[in-house]
Amino acid sequence: MSYLLPLTLSTLGGLSLLVLSSTAPTLTTHQLSFLLVGLVLFGLSSQVKKAFYLKHALLIYLAVTFLLLATLVLGGGRGTRRWLSLAGLSFQASQLAVPMVGLWLSLLASQLNLKKLKELFILVGFVLLPAALIFLEPDLGATLWFLLPVAGLIFVSGVSLKHLFLLSGVGLLSSLLVFSLALKPYQKERIKSFLTANKTNSNQTASDYNRDQALIAIGSAGLWGKGFGGGTQSQLKFLPEKHTDFIFASATEEGGVVFALILISLYLIIFSFLLSQAKKTSQPANFFLFYLAVLFGWQVIINLGGNLGLLPITGLPLPFFSYGGSSIASWALSLGIAQSLKKLSK
Repeated sequence: MSYLLPLTLSTLGGLSLLVLSSTAPTLTTHQLSFLLVGLVLFGLSSQVKKAFYLKHALLIYLAVTFLLLATLVLGGGRGTRRWLSLAGLSFQASQLAVPMVGLWLSLLASQLNLKKLKELFILVGFVLLPAALIFLEPDLGATLWFLLPVAGLIFVSGVSLKHLFLLSGVGLLSSLLVFSLALKPYQKERIKSFLTANKTNSNQTASDYNRDQALIAIGSAGLWGKGFGGGTQSQLKFLPEKHTDFIFASATEEGGVVFALILISLYLIIFSFLLSQAKKTSQPANFFLFYLAVLFGWQVIINLGGNLGLLPITGLPLPFFSYGGSSIASWALSLGIAQSLKKLSK
C-alpha cells in the first residue's frame, strides 16, 4: 500500500502530459516541472514524522491563514485577488490553505466536546476565518469546496442532531443573504445560468457557451475518441480553458469514454485509499484523512460536474491533471501528510 499513492499520482501526471502535449504543447514542459516538484514534495512530506504535523497544526493553520490575508491585500489576477507572487513565482494560496487548515480543525474536533454549543462555536470560528478570506478574494468555488468537507468533519465528530439542525438552518439563511447581498454579478450569472440550463434563453452568457462547448466535446467523443491531436473543439479553439477548467472535456474528446473512465478510476483509487486509511487510524489522524477524502472527492466532482453541465463552473482544477503548479503542489503536500499519518494505527 505504501506505493499506491505515488504510483497513482505518477499515472495521473503522465496522462496530464499526454493530453497537454496534444491540446497545449507549449505548456507541457512547465507541467512536467510542476509534477516533478509535486512528487518531491510528496516524498519529503511523507517521510516527516506524523507527530510533527499534529504538534504544529495550529502553527500551520496560522501560516496558511496569513497567506490568505496577504493574498487579499497584495494579490492579483483577472480583476480578483487570488494569486500571490513571491520571488517571481505566483501561486494560489487558497489551494494550499484549504487542505492544510484541516489539520488544525481535525485536532480541535478530537479535543472539543462538540455536543456543547460553546465548543462547537469555537470550531466554527476557526472555520469562518479562512472561509471569509477566500470568499473576499472573491473565490466562491473555493469557498464551497472548503465548506462541504468541514460540514462532513463536524458531522463525524459527534455533534448532536439539535446542533446539526441549528448549523444547517444558519448555513441556509447565510447562503440566501450572501447570494442576495454579497455575490458579484458574474457569480450570480453562473448560478442562474446553471439553474436555467435546460430552458430556452436567447441571451446566451459566457458560462452557457463554455458549458455547451464542453458538452459538444464530450458528446462527440465516442468510445475511443477522435485521437490525440484530432479533437475539433480542442484543436480549433472552440473549447475555452482546455488545459485547466475544461481539460476533462478535451481529454475525453480525444481519448474517448475509455480514457475518461481510466481517469475517473484513478481518482476513485485515491479517494478510496484516504477513506480506508481513515478507518484504520486513530484520532485526530482519522478526522484529517476523512476531511482530505471528502475534499479530494468534492473537488473532482465539482470539476467534472462543470464539464458535464451538472454543476456550475467554478474554476477548480482536476488534481494532478489540470495545468498549474498551485494545485499540484498543495495536493502533493497534503497526500504526503496523509501517507505519513496513515501509520498512526488504532
